[in-house]
Amino acid sequence: MSKNKVLYFYSPTWDRNAMSKMYSVKDECRRVGLDFTAIDVESKKGVEMSIEMSVRNVPTAIIKNTGKIVGVEKGNLIHEIIAKYS
Repeated sequence: MSKNKVLYFYSPTWDRNAMSKMYSVKDECRRVGLDFTAIDVESKKGVEMSIEMSVRNVPTAIIKNTGKIVGVEKGNLIHEIIAKYS
């Protein structure tokens, strides 16, 4: 079985606590064995990816497995619920 991948969309310019939230999710992903990628929605690549995946609010975590989206979580408490995808 392949491992779920978490794409975590965030904006450090809009949210003064964005980095601490991102690190909380990253640490929890590491703890439960999920792959983690942080995507700054203000970078060129982040803008493209957020449009492609219809991300309208940050923070948002998109969970993918073998290229398919298996979950979308939004809000400040993603780190508390992300383990259900492990």
